[in-house]
Amino acid sequence: MLSRSLLFGILIHQTKSIAIALRGADYREQTIYTLNDFPEYASIPLITQRFNISRSGIYRMLSQGDIQAVKVGRSTRIVTRSVEAYFARLPRLGVAA
Repeated sequence: MLSRSLLFGILIHQTKSIAIALRGADYREQTIYTLNDFPEYASIPLITQRFNISRSGIYRMLSQGDIQAVKVGRSTRIVTRSVEAYFARLPRLGVAA
């Protein structure tokens, strides 16, 4: 039977090996949302990813009143429907007939 200290040493070694294997790779969990399960209030990084808008672009749209946000403590949450409504108001590009 293995002693506790030996088992602990093996566990630490394996943990370090996994960390070394993952170093340099983007191993953060990426959540992919569909249109149906996208949150009603989303963080700025999530909005930038979902709608391909820069962070400064989001703050510019907020200051111009194009989209809406709420504060939750120190966090800013963007009202997702306001971003969708903003895109719906944009003129559509098309071929002139």
